[in-house]
Amino acid sequence: SAAPTTTTAATTTTTTTTGPQRGVTDLAFADTRSEPDIIEGIVSWTPPADAHRVVSYDVYIAFDEANTHGAKLWDVSDKHTILVGTNQMDVFKNTERKTKVQDYPANWLLVFVLTASGPQPVEDAAKIRLVDDNGGVPDMLEIASMEFQDTDEAEGMIGGMVQWTPAEIVDLGFATGYDVILADDASGAGAEEVASVPLDNQSIVLPAGTPRHGHSHLLLYVRNSYGRSTSATSIE
Repeated sequence: SAAPTTTTAATTTTTTTTGPQRGVTDLAFADTRSEPDIIEGIVSWTPPADAHRVVSYDVYIAFDEANTHGAKLWDVSDKHTILVGTNQMDVFKNTERKTKVQDYPANWLLVFVLTASGPQPVEDAAKIRLVDDNGGVPDMLEIASMEFQDTDEAEGMIGGMVQWTPAEIVDLGFATGYDVILADDASGAGAEEVASVPLDNQSIVLPAGTPRHGHSHLLLYVRNSYGRSTSATSIE
């Protein structure tokens, strides 16, 4: 039977832990389907240290860490709930990476512990970013704002904080991080990488005394395991 829409994960395995003993730990997922917006593969976790009251686990993909518009994933065995003692889910074949609301992409994967009294609160659920193996470099994300104020007054040097903010609703599923580049123009001529940070970061600090090398532009790219986006957001 067909499963309801599900989520996507990445060629890179991510891990996370949760504070309360009721939550699972070591949550990981690697997307084994190299096709955009389709996810397959194993979601795995370590059960809570005190699991005597655990009945089952539910796995969701959602827009954010709060499980906004979350869609429950199904196992290839046609089960949508994983019983205690089974600490993994083999995601249903051809699962679409989407939430219950079309305009909100699935950017996160969450695992909830269920007891006789119901599921744990979302703040206690284990969660990781969902990385969709699209088979190629990511498209550049829509960036709502990017700014840099040079606080280094020495000639030929720059320093200060570079900050950026993605659009409020943006698909993060194909990217794993950002690259910040110094270049001669907005197209990236003479590119010189100055920082590479995870997707959760939205700022970097250029140390005082960073050589400008004649560059006039700062460029922001996104990347994944295949490489860097072909376009960038730039500021002078």
